[in-house]
Amino acid sequence: MAGLARTVGARAIGANVTRVPPGKAAFPLHHYHTNSTQLLPEVAGYPESGKTGVRLGMGEAADARYLLRDTDKDAIGYWDGEDGRGVEKILAKARTVE
Repeated sequence: MAGLARTVGARAIGANVTRVPPGKAAFPLHHYHTNSTQLLPEVAGYPESGKTGVRLGMGEAADARYLLRDTDKDAIGYWDGEDGRGVEKILAKARTVE
């Protein structure tokens, strides 16, 4: 794979030239939910495997991206596990400073 975008003067989009052996694929079939530019976060869907990927940083570091199975979407609610204790601690600390 060779980067192409900078070579042609592109600043906000990415492009590359990839040599792919016969019968192989460079990347799985995917589409982007967001990111027509190289800004983060990047959200991509993988319809063949039923995954959604979210990239928060560049490179291959473990915390740069994560993948979710689409079957896990909405498996928990927005407020599940949120009991307010964290907010109460902040408010209690603020009261002691006053």
